Amino acid sequence: MKTFTQIKIPPSNFKIDYNSNLFFLGSCFAENISKKFNQRKFNTYTNPFGVTYNPLSIERQIINIIDKKIFTKEDIFQDKNSLLWHSFEAHSSLSQNSQEISLSHLNEAIERANKFLKKTDVVFITLGTSFVYFLKETNQVVSNCHKQPSNSFLRKLISVDDASNALSNIANKLHEFNKNLKIIFTVSPIRHLNDGMQANTISKSILQLSIYNLLQKDIPYGGYFPSYEIMMDELRDYRYYDDDMIHLSNLAEIIIFEKILNTYCSAETIKNVQQVEKFLKNKEHQILDLNSNRTHLFAKQCLDKISEFEKNISGIQWQQEKEYFKKLL
Repeated sequence: MKTFTQIKIPPSNFKIDYNSNLFFLGSCFAENISKKFNQRKFNTYTNPFGVTYNPLSIERQIINIIDKKIFTKEDIFQDKNSLLWHSFEAHSSLSQNSQEISLSHLNEAIERANKFLKKTDVVFITLGTSFVYFLKETNQVVSNCHKQPSNSFLRKLISVDDASNALSNIANKLHEFNKNLKIIFTVSPIRHLNDGMQANTISKSILQLSIYNLLQKDIPYGGYFPSYEIMMDELRDYRYYDDDMIHLSNLAEIIIFEKILNTYCSAETIKNVQQVEKFLKNKEHQILDLNSNRTHLFAKQCLDKISEFEKNISGIQWQQEKEYFKKLL
């Protein structure tokens, strides 16, 4: 007897493996899924300008990356209280005490992202909300308000057309820049409830419709993964939520991550992932005596296993693990 509705996900017509370069953009859910790929030794690059939730900000970032925008002093401002230099287009993690260093970090982020995007195989774009902040003075789309006075901004719910146009521009720019990459859109299953449940539903619906409108054009390099549907239906139990009852539990993230693997990876790649996961637990092994023969044997066995991986699975960088186990010899 079935006790829940299982989301049916058709297998992808392209596959991800350890030779794939994966670029993640969007909400904190994108960061969490990216982390799970990275922990399993996939080559990932995530949110060069920090977490971004809405389609217009993601569009702006992709344009900046592809066009290799050069940030100048006109693009940043100094907070009167913290004295940090911020950009409304970037997360506070890129903010600095020095104007020069702040600009340097922003432009280095552009350079690194552009370089990675050239060799990217798959871009995962996770949309979080249709509510967008605009700077009143210039009508600039704002990715991060940096705790500036609320009367400096206009916050509004963008239309389906606005979101659809942004996604269409994103897809076109990415495809023109790198003909070989694929784009996977998904809607973050994390609810934004500051405006209430109904507003969250409307916001997510706009995102869903905008993705639907884009993919109705049958673009061969685009696709959709139903993260939101899995959480709202298949995992519709609060045991799959974190303590705040809004964010996902680690278990829910793992379940969705495994469904991503099952959709975009071959059976052979999934088997490789499982082997890598099992091996990486060796780094958690508690070493009681660095000088014991047992420790030296353990380190040698791990290094031999890495050599075996290098022969059988291409695309994985093992330098960090090699250095760790060599220190135990």
